[in-house]
Amino acid sequence: MANPVLQFKRGNLASLPGLQAGEPGFTVDKFDLYVGIDSTTNNNQFIGSGRFWQKGTATVGSGVKLVEGTNNGSNSILLKAPNTIASDQTYTFPAAAVNTGYLKSDGSGNLTWDTVPNNAASGGTGAAEVNVAGVGTITFFKGTNANITGVTTMASAKVSDLTTGRVVLAGSGGELEDSGNLTFNGSQLNVTGNINSTGDFSVGGDLTVSGTVTQLNTVNTTIEDVLLELQVVDGSALSSDTNKDVGVIMNYYSGSAKKAAVFWDDSAGRIVVGSQVSESSSVLTINEYGALEVGQLWVNDCAGQSQVISCSGTTRSLENITIDAGSF
Repeated sequence: MANPVLQFKRGNLASLPGLQAGEPGFTVDKFDLYVGIDSTTNNNQFIGSGRFWQKGTATVGSGVKLVEGTNNGSNSILLKAPNTIASDQTYTFPAAAVNTGYLKSDGSGNLTWDTVPNNAASGGTGAAEVNVAGVGTITFFKGTNANITGVTTMASAKVSDLTTGRVVLAGSGGELEDSGNLTFNGSQLNVTGNINSTGDFSVGGDLTVSGTVTQLNTVNTTIEDVLLELQVVDGSALSSDTNKDVGVIMNYYSGSAKKAAVFWDDSAGRIVVGSQVSESSSVLTINEYGALEVGQLWVNDCAGQSQVISCSGTTRSLENITIDAGSF
């Protein structure tokens, strides 16, 4: 005698009718099992579905599938058991969610939310490692550090202990840090302290130096400008007498260190040449006037411009000069 066959009411999900109380129904397109309670479609009770499971085999663990909406496709997320488990395991989820948190186990299956990577000594037990495609292995230690082996490209990164407007640099141990002595506002770089440059230094725009002393330690200084202005205040002409002498001081050695100068004597109101001078608060004192060696001498005074000393052959002559011996 042939074994009897028991068949549930069956068909496509879209055609599932209202099932009577206790009557089962199976959808052959979605593999869902329903049981009715009052012959209405809306109250058909969903019992289970083959869509929600991955059946285990002799060598592969089973899994639970989280499927997308039936109108959107048939893709799913699989939560799968390992193929081999030493003993039964229970994982208990936390009761409420935590913003930006991740699940952490206490080693006994109790899961909690945390926002800081697992604490562990460098390389020690409990270090959390994440393998990121195209990046490498990211290892978290002590809850604050992330060691990345490999190359990563990020659209942006935020470091909480950096300050807006400061230039970021590599500090001790390669850590990112900044300093109030080095700032940039988008158009101007400000440096508080010293700047050391061992190579060429090029400035494409204007250079303004504010300080007490500007020191140039070079063998030769070449200046392209055809006119040099001294004692200009903030780029403008003086508005009052500074009571300071203006000129060039030259250091030399003759038995001892000495200074010579060609300068505008503010108190005398004329150009002075000194072979030995001393300076105090930008005022020069002539200790010895200097000799002036020239090939010719021209004077432009009340008599106009004319040559007063000339030389022809080996004869030096006074010209355009009246020597008045006086009267008696």
